[in-house]
Amino acid sequence: MSEEKDLTTDLAIRYIAENYTPVGDSEKKDYITSADIVRELSEMITISIAQVTELMDKAGYKTEFIAGKPHWVVYDK
Repeated sequence: MSEEKDLTTDLAIRYIAENYTPVGDSEKKDYITSADIVRELSEMITISIAQVTELMDKAGYKTEFIAGKPHWVVYDK
């Protein structure tokens, strides 16, 4: 079971790193929720919102609240 969790985590980290960066030019700035990332990953892996939140936090992404909901500040690559 631990190997499966490690694989899930590795795939999620790779996906996030390939698509987003925590810093960048303002014209590439975007917002995404943990739930959005879970949906994007849903065809590849099963991961929880809590797991995505932990990975994004560890990777140095900041949050901003939009309409009372936390959104990750990401920059498109």
